[in-house]
Amino acid sequence: MTTGRQGAKVRLILSAVIALAVLLLVIGGVVVVVLAIRQGRLDTSPRALLRLYLYALAFASFLVFLFGATSLVKAGLATVAGRSFSYYQVTYAYGPQGAPPYKSGIAPGPPPVPTDQSERPYRDDLVRGLALILTGGLLWLLHWLGIRALDPPEVRRTSLLAALYSGGLLAIAGLVTVVALPWGIYSLLAYYVLPQDANGPSNRPGDPLSYAIVFLPVLLYFLWRLVERARGPRVVAKAA
Repeated sequence: MTTGRQGAKVRLILSAVIALAVLLLVIGGVVVVVLAIRQGRLDTSPRALLRLYLYALAFASFLVFLFGATSLVKAGLATVAGRSFSYYQVTYAYGPQGAPPYKSGIAPGPPPVPTDQSERPYRDDLVRGLALILTGGLLWLLHWLGIRALDPPEVRRTSLLAALYSGGLLAIAGLVTVVALPWGIYSLLAYYVLPQDANGPSNRPGDPLSYAIVFLPVLLYFLWRLVERARGPRVVAKAA
């Protein structure tokens, strides 16, 4: 399996995991809405609809930010550890030197120049990463500020939408980390232990490691918040 196919397989699996998690969240949201309608507790006021919009867009824009961060981290790893750490280095020429002309009477052109094809995906990840981080981060910040302006902290702590927002990001970060972290560790060890061929099948740890580096802190943060909420408010004993 070539590294190009390996990297595409990593991205395909992680994208499928994220898509599955989002689908489950959508199904869960539909179930909650149906139950609220049956019990007559569905709030359709402008304030409630605005709250739904803010949380939905904050959730989506944060995912955009995370995807941008993975691209930037992947390119950063290639900058530090070399292009072959993250990209498949294909060096080839557009034709063999001294090849016969295609038609008689046409002299062969200049000898082809070998080109390293790993530079294009490296720059593409840099540009895409910066673009997604800037747009996703700005949109998330604006919508999160809107949430903070709409609801006080005590309302956000007990809000169903806030719980779905945190739980959804926790689930996605957990699933991605479970897939990317062991895959990244294996690829990293194989990259330094097994013999490598820059132009042949080998392991490129930059792709799975970039997902693990980005999503693991998100998992730990939202898991910590969940544990803190489960513990409840701390009671400070008064001195006698």
